[in-house]
Amino acid sequence: MTHPNFQRANVTVRDEPRYNEIILDHATQTSSCALSVAPCASILSVEMSTDGDASSEIGWLLDNDVNIINMSFGHWYVNELGSYTSLSAYLDSIVRNNWVTIVGSAGNRGREDGLVTPPNGYNNITVGNC
Repeated sequence: MTHPNFQRANVTVRDEPRYNEIILDHATQTSSCALSVAPCASILSVEMSTDGDASSEIGWLLDNDVNIINMSFGHWYVNELGSYTSLSAYLDSIVRNNWVTIVGSAGNRGREDGLVTPPNGYNNITVGNC
């Protein structure tokens, strides 16, 4: 919240009392890029728990009338890389039933990871860089 790019931004952070949130440069940079393109946008920030179940976090975002969900966390189970998983199916249903856009990273750890879930859903936008 003290980052200079957020001084005039409308930012809401989900307070999770039982979870020790961490501040990551990646999340700050991603949000800053979004604000540079859409300076009047509101940023809702929630950190995903380590158990891989995003339903609580997505529910909070939907309850706060989100339009776009960025999911650049990846899902790093080696046997599921590039697979259509239950998480992918869940996110596809969120898109269809709530009219939101989900954007995810093609892989934040480099080319050895390949395409990771959740961005390999049928209704998600996958972003990559090289």
